[in-house]
Amino acid sequence: MKTLVLRLARLLAIFMMCGIQSPVQAQDNKTKAKEAREMAEAREKKIRESKASGKVYDVTDIRPFFPGGDAALLPWIKANIKYPAKAKEKGVTGRVVVTFIVEIDGSLSDIKIIRNTAPEFKAEFEAEAIRLVKAMPAWDPAKIIIERTIIDRTEDVRYRYTCPIVFI
Repeated sequence: MKTLVLRLARLLAIFMMCGIQSPVQAQDNKTKAKEAREMAEAREKKIRESKASGKVYDVTDIRPFFPGGDAALLPWIKANIKYPAKAKEKGVTGRVVVTFIVEIDGSLSDIKIIRNTAPEFKAEFEAEAIRLVKAMPAWDPAKIIIERTIIDRTEDVRYRYTCPIVFI
């Protein structure tokens, strides 16, 4: 009996070193993969339903935020903005206020310009502001608290965000 246990242990060690999975491990991996697919499908369905509902929040319990928070947003904008060459030559500065929706998956949509203080280079500044917002990484979505307990239960929601982009 002892010899049999040792042989099985050696065989199991060889399987593990070779990357061969036992039937139990293989079944467990299939189950995990299936669960991951189901979760992804449920998330996609929720995103589609959220967009279809058309509801967009302006006030939530937890606002959406750029990866790294507000402290990381300004340096990211400064590092990625491309000042229009003609405006830079003439020394023109301006401020463009952009509004967009942070979706429940963190993507940005419905990008619109709501204000531009540089009428001389309006098209160039607005095009750069839109390009900049489209280039942003995914945000952490806004959340509303749906149940207050020891650990609050939240739900991700769509949120309209307004962001100034300054050309100086």
